[in-house]
Amino acid sequence: MDSFASSIVTSILAKVGTSAYQHIISAWGIEDEMRKLRNTLEEIQAVLNDAEERQVKDEEQELRIWLRRFKDVLHNVEDVLDDFEIQDLQTKMLVDRGTTLNKVRNFFSSSNSLAFRFKTSQKIEKIWERLDEIKTSKDRLKLSKAPKKETGIQRARETHSYVDAPAVTGRDDDKENIIQSLLQPDDHDRSYNNVSVISIVGLGGLGKTTLAKLVCNDERVRKHFDLNMWVCVSEEFDVITMTKEILKSTKAGLLGYDESNFQKWQEELRHALKDKKFLLVLDDVWNDNPRKWEELNQLLIGRRGSKILVTTRSQKVVKAMKSQVKYELGSLSHDDCLSLFLRWAYIEGQKERHQTLVEIGNEIVKKCKGNPLAAKTLGSLLSLTTNEKDWQNIRDNEIWELEQKEDDIMPVLKLSYNRMPPYLRSCFAYCAVFPKDFKFNSVDLIQLWCFFEDVEEYVFVYTFKMHDLMHDLALSVAQKEFLTVDFRTNIIPESVRHLSLFNSNLFQQKLKKPSQKKLRKTLRTILCPLAVLGSICESDVGSFIMGCKYLWLLDLSSSSFEELPSSIGRLKHLRYFSLSGNHRIRRLPNSVCQLQKLQALGLVGCRKLERLPKGVRNLISLRFLEFTTNEELLPNEEIGCLDSLQVLSISGCQYLRFLFEDMKQLTALRTLSITDCNWLRRLPCSVNDLTALENLIISNCADLDLKGKENANPNQDEKVCSLRSITITKMTTFMALPQWLQRSANTLSCIIIEDCPNFKTLPEWLNNVKSLQKLQIKRCPQFPYVSELSKLEMGLVPKVYVDDFKLEPSEG
Repeated sequence: MDSFASSIVTSILAKVGTSAYQHIISAWGIEDEMRKLRNTLEEIQAVLNDAEERQVKDEEQELRIWLRRFKDVLHNVEDVLDDFEIQDLQTKMLVDRGTTLNKVRNFFSSSNSLAFRFKTSQKIEKIWERLDEIKTSKDRLKLSKAPKKETGIQRARETHSYVDAPAVTGRDDDKENIIQSLLQPDDHDRSYNNVSVISIVGLGGLGKTTLAKLVCNDERVRKHFDLNMWVCVSEEFDVITMTKEILKSTKAGLLGYDESNFQKWQEELRHALKDKKFLLVLDDVWNDNPRKWEELNQLLIGRRGSKILVTTRSQKVVKAMKSQVKYELGSLSHDDCLSLFLRWAYIEGQKERHQTLVEIGNEIVKKCKGNPLAAKTLGSLLSLTTNEKDWQNIRDNEIWELEQKEDDIMPVLKLSYNRMPPYLRSCFAYCAVFPKDFKFNSVDLIQLWCFFEDVEEYVFVYTFKMHDLMHDLALSVAQKEFLTVDFRTNIIPESVRHLSLFNSNLFQQKLKKPSQKKLRKTLRTILCPLAVLGSICESDVGSFIMGCKYLWLLDLSSSSFEELPSSIGRLKHLRYFSLSGNHRIRRLPNSVCQLQKLQALGLVGCRKLERLPKGVRNLISLRFLEFTTNEELLPNEEIGCLDSLQVLSISGCQYLRFLFEDMKQLTALRTLSITDCNWLRRLPCSVNDLTALENLIISNCADLDLKGKENANPNQDEKVCSLRSITITKMTTFMALPQWLQRSANTLSCIIIEDCPNFKTLPEWLNNVKSLQKLQIKRCPQFPYVSELSKLEMGLVPKVYVDDFKLEPSEG
């Protein structure tokens, strides 16, 4: 976690160096304090590189303590800087929103200013005391100012690995062996009903999940079974959760079922499996309790020949499940591992051109010991450079000399982590706050890094998972600052700054301890979807959360409490707040709008929310807003005043007839999504003023007229638009693309139209859109694709899809 210290220092120095913060420094007369702070941080920053290198090589306890203390002080510095910035934002809000002169004067009264200045001065004085102590102890540690060794590897792109995923290497025989086990009839006695179990067991990173996917996608397997199901099994195994996940994988649904009606789930699962020969894949299994498996297997009754395919690292799991077939997955051969490494390093096919790199790579692969994940990780790391010195640095890195077990892949992954820039290390470690097998969403985690897998693309959103060994690595580098509370957690250490609870039974149980007083002063993150029940105002949970005054992120999505206390307005440092999926809350306190630092507010799926809180216009830092409300008309001079807003998503507003008219102030809006608003009649005329808009998504809005204000001359009195993609789905009245889209003829690159039964024609002007890269039309039965697509110069549109077929340019 030492690298986080350097990234925090860099962030602090960058902030205080901006012209905006220089204005704040001058306004409050703290130039001397900031100059002293910069000098001190720069002095300590000079030795942080040496501290990083030394911590990788050994386990110096004193060094770790020093780094932890320094990081604690840095967080205090951030809080103080935040306080000054919040005061400045409040000033800006009052002035920009035309607040009465008396209120402005009262806010800036001498008593208010003096009280804030006195309180902040006390905090700064304590920071100096601690920084002086850290500077003194720094000398005792004999840290040098030697610069960190550069690798020359610049991570200019993080998503290359998933552009063209490489074929699986060296697993053909394994695949065939597993398939034959699945297809052969069951002639032996079985203790588990009429379902036999086949286990793929092996070390982490060998590709057990990949092999299972290869097997399941084979045409012979798909035809052999009536029903194919896939469930990723969490470490915290329970029969209720497993029943729910298996039922979901049958595509039978769970729609409309009471979350507490386990009996109903059991009945539906039995019904879904009855008289079917099924294949159930249970991926990444850790539970080795035979009794729990016996409970689950009583529900898994299908036709003779049904199979369960398990992937696991544990021999105990194989025994507990009484597997009829145990398949031990071994390491790749050296040649296969080298081929995989070179493919991910983008050297395969260029061996003659890069002979020296191939020789170095051969030595690196020997250290991977046949583990495909290790080969892919290091190959991906080196794919950004052909500099021989960079490759030699990986081969000769001191981390290989650390004592490790024969089957330990972690040093390989840690080597890749060490090569990340500091800001990416912080982001990577943050993933430790989510549980294993958590499905990430690109709206929440914008950057797709190469250590994510199972990428699935939806209309404009990606979901992806992290390999379980990568999650182990995130936990190891996160040390004691990140904690996901589970049934094994006995106490929440005071060192934790980022906390997640994904089980509704754990929240009150773990947070009632009196020792958590300090924890409330240090927590930056609380993730607890599904974890808060009942009335938050009356609960220990609510009082605990509202006492965490330095929170940056609060996720209460899918919770079921009925109200929020007005004290939420005191969480002035909050950047992210989500209540999405809460089906009970009716109103939000207006004090939410006092959170001037808030950048993301999630209220989508709050189907009983009567209205948005008054004063939304005061959330002047808001960049992302998604909501569901029962209002018929969104008021003017509220959302339309958010000139920092970049993403606006309006969803499930069943009574909404009109949007606000004052959209022209949304000068930063890049994405507008309107979905499931069946009474919405039209888009406001001011939508034409959204010149920064890049993505427009319209879905399932039955009465919405997209034509808007059409001009005979599209260039007359119209501003040039920067729209890049438009997605229109589930629109029954939609027949043709609106004329106003022609204003984006120089920027439009993607058009997606799906499930529009009356869509019939493409406009003639579309042939002039030279920037168009993708045209996708699916499930539009009235669309005569042969005659319509002949209008286009197909050679200029690289990707054209009609239903499930990709049309090549020659077919135009």
